[in-house]
Amino acid sequence: MRLNTQSAKSLIYLAIILLLIGGMLGAPVASALAFGLAAICAVPPALFGQGRMRFVAAVIALLAAYAAVATSLEGDPAYDAYVSARGKASAGAGKTGVPLPREPR
Repeated sequence: MRLNTQSAKSLIYLAIILLLIGGMLGAPVASALAFGLAAICAVPPALFGQGRMRFVAAVIALLAAYAAVATSLEGDPAYDAYVSARGKASAGAGKTGVPLPREPR
């Protein structure tokens, strides 16, 4: 089974664009999603493409898969800071909290 040359080129270009978008995004989850989509777009030309396009698509697919895994393992520092601050606030709320005065009616 062969993939049309124009279809293979389109999928390769789409994968390259998704790789660039994933590199520009600041959120690790969004970057991992863009890299994963780039890998998915590069797999059909890598399997069913012809000649040099097959090699280029395979390199892009491997690069995108590696970037997706590396980004997802990195974690989100902003979320980790939020969780640690939230844990500290909830742990100390009962011990140091002063009740507010009631307002007269």
